[in-house]
Amino acid sequence: MKKIIQKVYNQLNNQLVKNILLVGGITFGVKILGFFKELIIAYFIGLSELIDTYLLAFLIPGFISTIFLGPYKSVFIPNFLIAKEQGEDISFFLGKTLSISFYTSLVLVLVTFLVSDVFVEFLYQGHTSEYYQLIKNQLYFLLPCITIWAITSVLNGLLNIYKEFFWSSLSGIFTPIATIFFLLFFRNTFGELVLAIGTFIGSFINLIYLVILCYRKDILKLRFRSGRTSSISEMIKQIPVKIASALINGLNEPVDKYFSAQLTIGSVSALNYANKLPAFAIGIFAIAIGNVVLPHFSSLAVKSHSLALKGMKKMSSIVFIAGLMIALAMFISSEFLISLLFERNEFKPEDTQFVFPIQQMFVLQIPFYAVGIIFNRFLTSINKNNFLVISSIISLALNIALNTVFIDLMGVSGLALATSIVSLTNTVVIFIYISRLKSSLNV
Repeated sequence: MKKIIQKVYNQLNNQLVKNILLVGGITFGVKILGFFKELIIAYFIGLSELIDTYLLAFLIPGFISTIFLGPYKSVFIPNFLIAKEQGEDISFFLGKTLSISFYTSLVLVLVTFLVSDVFVEFLYQGHTSEYYQLIKNQLYFLLPCITIWAITSVLNGLLNIYKEFFWSSLSGIFTPIATIFFLLFFRNTFGELVLAIGTFIGSFINLIYLVILCYRKDILKLRFRSGRTSSISEMIKQIPVKIASALINGLNEPVDKYFSAQLTIGSVSALNYANKLPAFAIGIFAIAIGNVVLPHFSSLAVKSHSLALKGMKKMSSIVFIAGLMIALAMFISSEFLISLLFERNEFKPEDTQFVFPIQQMFVLQIPFYAVGIIFNRFLTSINKNNFLVISSIISLALNIALNTVFIDLMGVSGLALATSIVSLTNTVVIFIYISRLKSSLNV
């Protein structure tokens, strides 16, 4: 295994490796801060109605962020590089991108606000009116975050294009710091709204940070006028496809929350706590590798699609091996880790026994999810996003089917196992597509 890792490492571009390690190290620190935030939440709140309702309130803005902001950023990066390579006015390209992002986010905020009453009560049936009101009260503070995230997503992408990975990675610290601050000092003042307000303030501070940073780096050059270039047209063409894929994929989390909400009180929270460590590992892969390789693959694709494919193959081997080793270690030590991290104050030993088997099922997805990120970024870099819609439909259908079966057999753990099987299936399906794509890329 050491020889395989060394061989793949030696083939990778040295600067690319340095960037990945840099972003990975910063991301690790940011994730540790995020874990500390979860420890504070667990200490003061535990498995309770408040954390359940916050997670359900955050689900709608988070869902919008997943299906729109992430995909928008990902199609922005390769097409910005294409525009730059073709000598187009990149200040106009950036201005148009931010305008589309801003106005679309406002529409999404308005629609969500108007349908929130019906949506919340329909999706989470069987609860009291006070429970629904608690969700909506927190939702109203989270809705402005959608517009904030829309702008920060593009600015982060811009920093990644110019290889300012250090500064863009630091932007993740503000929301957890703000949440911790409000929990420690304003928990009694804001009561049930403390988590939502902390999230909003942290997001706003992050926006200010990125605007100032991009301005000081002299990369925030904007020009607003009507019309569009060929690169803008291609980006706009890719957006619906990428959003459709993310929309379908994004339904997996609400589906899991829906199934878990049908179980006993605390099931939503248990699913959330159980996924913290797996999400920690996946988050490092997604940010450290995904953020670096997308502009890298895109730069290669501008020259030749075959070069981007070769770069993807080199990267996927080491990512899979690293993910497999992490998953094995976390599976074996799952009970110890849950007890060590969360078992204090309101989080009891019986909560650990409830949560750790769920975590074991979640960690199985890590190597497949990590490789899937590489495959996804490669297809985005060459503007081949259409197939991602098909793979997303397969994943959603499989997730619903497996949830229905496994929830009766294994309870909440079954929902986590279904997630891991879906991740494996999705990665395999995309791999088959890329393999068939090779001939058209002249590899």
